[in-house]
Amino acid sequence: MWAVPKQARAYWFMRQSCGLIAQTTQFISLYLLPFSLAIVLQFTQPISAALINYLFNGEKLSTLQWCSIFSAMFGVLCITDPGLLFPWLDIERGYNIKEYPYFGWGVFFALGHSVSSGFAYLAMRKMGTKIDATASTFHYGFFCLVTTIPAMFVMDKHLDYQYDNKTTFLMVLVGILGFFSQWGINCALALGRAGPLAALNYL
Repeated sequence: MWAVPKQARAYWFMRQSCGLIAQTTQFISLYLLPFSLAIVLQFTQPISAALINYLFNGEKLSTLQWCSIFSAMFGVLCITDPGLLFPWLDIERGYNIKEYPYFGWGVFFALGHSVSSGFAYLAMRKMGTKIDATASTFHYGFFCLVTTIPAMFVMDKHLDYQYDNKTTFLMVLVGILGFFSQWGINCALALGRAGPLAALNYL
């Protein structure tokens, strides 16, 4: 369960670190942006995964996939700052940007989630079947646990939270479903290309 082959250790650490950064930036962006916008920006992750694996893992992209990537990037600009692309139009955003004083940082963290997750996918592709998918998923959960608990004690001054039964049940359910989600993508990325699989993972 704990054994990590020597040739896979660098990618193992990259997978844990990038995965943790992706999770952290994901939650931060939800606090700084309108929920719908944060989710849309986070869901650019398949684009990041495809580009990163194209650059660093030699995974080819078809003409149609390149067109999809560029159109998606254009869409991100339209969503985040339509006035930048169409300054002559009076376009309403659908939300009051004054209510989000850290809007720029929110966009940065949401896209940071996308890119960090893309690098985590690269690491999983590089590891392939060198590490069992179940063990890799357990490693990731344990890595997040031992790194975030000390950070929580340092940064959070209100640790006396009280959870009702419903909240506790939902948190446990998130943990269980999250495990199977991570296990599934570990299995898939050991066998197939990151770009298409990332898109399927976000359905």
